[in-house]
Amino acid sequence: MKTSSTIYRGKRLKELRENKNLSLRELADLVSKELGTSLSHSAIRRYEEGSACDIDILKAICDVLDYDIIELMKECLVYDKHSK
Repeated sequence: MKTSSTIYRGKRLKELRENKNLSLRELADLVSKELGTSLSHSAIRRYEEGSACDIDILKAICDVLDYDIIELMKECLVYDKHSK
């Protein structure tokens, strides 16, 4: 289920990925290596569109993008609070 905070999180992940000049496929490959399992670029796209994401995958994405998962979650909480 997409909520305002998951939609915000997805937009933020896309922004972070684009700031690193990574394609969806490149990010998926890097996250796959981080996780030790395969993750498709279409899965990354779904997360960027606001689909729910397993916390381990979200952590791996943040690690690859050099962004603190706690900061991302704080941003989502603040966004969610102000969007109501």
